[in-house]
Amino acid sequence: MAKQYLRYTWVSPKLEPRTSSIHGEGVFAKELITKGEKLMEFGGELISREQAFSGNYRSRSVWIVDNNHYLALPKSDTHVSLDENLNHSCDANAWLEDAVTLIAKRDIIAGEEITLDQGTWNFDDKDYTDNQEPCSCGSANCRHMLSENDWKIPEVQERSKGHFHPMVQKMIDLKQKWLEYYWHRLFEIGVVIKGINGAIETISGTLILLISKVTLYHVFTYFTRGELLEDPTDGFMQFLSFHLQTLSNSTKTFAAIYILLHGILNIFLATQLYRQRLWAYLITIGCMLLFMVYQIYRVTHTHSVILSVITLFDFIFIVLAWHEYQYRKDLEK
Repeated sequence: MAKQYLRYTWVSPKLEPRTSSIHGEGVFAKELITKGEKLMEFGGELISREQAFSGNYRSRSVWIVDNNHYLALPKSDTHVSLDENLNHSCDANAWLEDAVTLIAKRDIIAGEEITLDQGTWNFDDKDYTDNQEPCSCGSANCRHMLSENDWKIPEVQERSKGHFHPMVQKMIDLKQKWLEYYWHRLFEIGVVIKGINGAIETISGTLILLISKVTLYHVFTYFTRGELLEDPTDGFMQFLSFHLQTLSNSTKTFAAIYILLHGILNIFLATQLYRQRLWAYLITIGCMLLFMVYQIYRVTHTHSVILSVITLFDFIFIVLAWHEYQYRKDLEK
C-alpha cells in the first residue's frame, strides 16, 4: 500500500510568519523550540513529476517525495501553507528527519528564523544556478553561490550527516560506494605488488647473502654487457659497476639481510592483509613508516632514484592501508 501523506502541511503552533532578512516572508519561532522537536510535516496533493512542473501548481509548495512523486498545492487552492515561506541558510537550524518531516537541528530561541539548507534536499532544481543570485543567509560559513550540486560538497555532507532527503542520501551512498570500490581496488593492487616485491626481495636478499662479492660482480657484468657495449659511457651502469667493485663484505651482508628481512616482512604482511586481519593494517603501517624513515635518510645521502620511487610507493600504500583500515574498522562496529 502506498504511503499516505497529509493533505496540507502540518505546522508546529510555535511557528509564525514574519518578514525575513534573508528573503521575503520567513518562518519564525514564537517561543523556545528544543533540539529534535518536530517543526513541520510536509503535505499536499500527491502528483507525478510531469504534473509538478506543468505550471498548474504553486511552485514553492512543490516537494519531492520519491522518484516520480511530489507533494504540491494547485494554484486554485487558496489554503495558506507556512512551509512555502521556509528560507535557506548555509548554517540552517532545522533539518530533515525523513522525506517529509522537518525537525529542529538545535535549540531555537524565540524570534529566530527557521531555515533549511537547500543542499540537503535539492538535486534537480536549477533555479539557483540559472538565476545566479548570491546567497543572502549571512551565516559565517555562507557558500555565497548556491546550486543543485551543493549536496556533493564534503562540508555540507558532514554538517548534515544523517539528515538528507532520502533521495539525496541514496545518491551520496552510491557515490561513496563507487569511491570506496576504487579505493579498495587500488589497495588490493598495492597488496599484490607488495607481495610480488616481497618475493623478489626475499630471493634477491638470499642470493646476495650466499654468493660472493666476486660472483655478484660477474653476474652483474654478464647481464649488463650488452648495455655497456652499446653505450660504454652509461653513467648509471658505471655507477653500479663502481659500487659493486668497492662494496665491502660488511656492507654486502647488511644490504642482503636488510633486503631479505624487508622481503619476508612484505610477504607476511601482504598475506595477512589479503586475509583482512585488522591488526595487520596497523603493523603494516608502522613497519612501513620505519622503513620510510630509513629510506628517506638514505635518499638524502645517496640521492638514489630507485629508492626514491620505492619510498613514494610506500607512502601511497600507507595512505591506502590507513583508508582500508578505517573502512574495515567501521564495518566491524
